[in-house]
Amino acid sequence: MNRELIKLIRQSLRMNQHQFSSKLGISRSQLALVEAGYIEPSRELIEKIRQLVGDDYIQRVKNILEWGEEKVGS
Repeated sequence: MNRELIKLIRQSLRMNQHQFSSKLGISRSQLALVEAGYIEPSRELIEKIRQLVGDDYIQRVKNILEWGEEKVGS
C-alpha cells in the first residue's frame, strides 16, 4: 500500500487527516508524513487501514487509482 492509495482512501471516506488518523489511532503528523512520502507506511498502519475499511474497499479504491493513472498516461 503506497502513500497515494492511503490518501485516496482517506479522501474517499471524506475525512481530513485529523479524523482519519484518530480512527486509526495514530498522530495526524505521522499520517501527514506518510501521505507526503517522507516515511513509508508501517505494516501496523497498513493493517489498521485494512481493519477500518476492509480489503474489498481498498481494492475498489486501488482500481480507481490505477484507472486514473491509465487515463493520465493515454
